[in-house]
Amino acid sequence: MPNFWSGVRILAGCLYWIEATDKNITWGAMEFFRLKDGIITEIWESWPLHDMTDLLTSE
Repeated sequence: MPNFWSGVRILAGCLYWIEATDKNITWGAMEFFRLKDGIITEIWESWPLHDMTDLLTSE
């Protein structure tokens, strides 16, 4: 079962090696779930980490 979503956040704390920037960024991500008897048994996620870090570290 696919799940596509987007988020808007302000980085107020550290994210990996990036210090807080107070920047407001928007991104999209996707997740795929495998269900068995109505229970999630596996999850695959894809977040645009490279794009997110570019947005957070750009001037």
